[in-house]
Amino acid sequence: MIDKGLSALVFDCSTLLYWNRPPVGIIRIQLEIAQFLLQSPYKVYFVAFKKNRLEMIKIPKSHVETKIESLIYHKKNEHKIQTVPKNFKTILYKLKNMNKLAEEILIKINKKNKKTHHTVTEQLLALKLPPLPKKTKDIFNKETLFISIGLDWDYSNYSLIYRLKQEIGFQFVGMFFDCLIIDNPQWAVSEETLEKFSLYMYYLIYMSDKIAVISECSLKALLGFMQKYDMESKAHIKALPLANEISLEHENTIKQNAHPAEQKSLLPIPSIATIFLKNDPKTGELVSTDDMQTDSKPLLSFKRPHKADYILYVSTLEPRKNHILLLNVWKILQEKIPNNVPDLVLVGMKGWGMQAFWKDYQEHELLRKNIHCYDDVNDDELDVLYKNCLFSVFPSFAEGFGLAAAESLYYNKPVLISHAPALIEATQNLMPSLDPYQEEQWAEMIIKWITSPYEVEQLAIKIQNNFKKYSWKQFADNFMAFCLAKNTEE
Repeated sequence: MIDKGLSALVFDCSTLLYWNRPPVGIIRIQLEIAQFLLQSPYKVYFVAFKKNRLEMIKIPKSHVETKIESLIYHKKNEHKIQTVPKNFKTILYKLKNMNKLAEEILIKINKKNKKTHHTVTEQLLALKLPPLPKKTKDIFNKETLFISIGLDWDYSNYSLIYRLKQEIGFQFVGMFFDCLIIDNPQWAVSEETLEKFSLYMYYLIYMSDKIAVISECSLKALLGFMQKYDMESKAHIKALPLANEISLEHENTIKQNAHPAEQKSLLPIPSIATIFLKNDPKTGELVSTDDMQTDSKPLLSFKRPHKADYILYVSTLEPRKNHILLLNVWKILQEKIPNNVPDLVLVGMKGWGMQAFWKDYQEHELLRKNIHCYDDVNDDELDVLYKNCLFSVFPSFAEGFGLAAAESLYYNKPVLISHAPALIEATQNLMPSLDPYQEEQWAEMIIKWITSPYEVEQLAIKIQNNFKKYSWKQFADNFMAFCLAKNTEE
């Protein structure tokens, strides 16, 4: 039930519906909250912006369920690449000056016509934008709680939401992940992305009634950002750290909650035939489980080229994630321990700006022998990859949270992380960290962990005794409690 004073929850699932790649990071968060709301007793309307982002429409629950299922059985897609972003301070300055100039003009017009207005902003918006679509307005009323937590700079329209909020008066809850591309514009995909992200930050800070933040590290970053650019927010802001598990129960839940009247699928769901294979302990070859006795080791549903001994890194392949360091580390390993080099399994989407990585990778046959890149891994296979790896690595330069590092500990697998504060927080200060620029240090530590299993075993015991597991169900519970609570109750 929804608390008195709220008529319905409106959840923007635009990101979820338009996304056709693995559900990682922000998409994973939106997917998990959507899944939670599908099972909740709340009166929920799922909505999405049309492709032109000028109108919002209601989405049947069955379409959301079907999309969640299709993302779990993801098929890979391509990604456009561009560079050269602008500086946020320039964009913010222009935006503030544009609004200030327009407001001054309106005030002069009002004085000349001997009129007074409580909010010049309403006139300002009316001058700049076309009328609000009626169908979009009809979704909301004053007692609506609107939740938007996706890639909103790409798939939402905060200026339209701001106008709706000014006119109707509903409550708005947003989410802050990080602002890494503002301080490091070289990590932005394009100039357009940075401009859109800058506007998103501007409206998020000034429009939100509440802002959920994904880590204490990100909370510090948001407050520092607002201070740096002289921005104030009336929003209640709270850190709600993310879960550290992989959810493997979506398919059954979707089937249990299917709506008979809404069975038509938006996307075809591929059928999957499963032949279970595993490594023969004597020969090391992959064989059918029908040909040998099974043990407690997790099984792979199909053959992958990596060896039984491998190290795992789960992350989108993009410059900020520092995969290039691992190429150089594996060159060192091949030189120092040529007969004992473990494989490196890289799980993640193929992102932008990785030309140097792929060039180096393709030019070195030995690297291709030991390093394997998978961009089509679903949750079930990722579960197996975590369980069977020696340990994992996460050398990223910076993070808002570092979900995969936390997931590794959830599986009781040690992870070697960089000095990034968010990674130290995500791993609950339990794991060793290294300078992300010092490849020799990484090679030395990895060699130590490979040649001295005792080190890894002791870290696993440390994880088992100290790591606090946190499910997506718990995260969703806490997030919705934050959304629904009055600020005085926090």
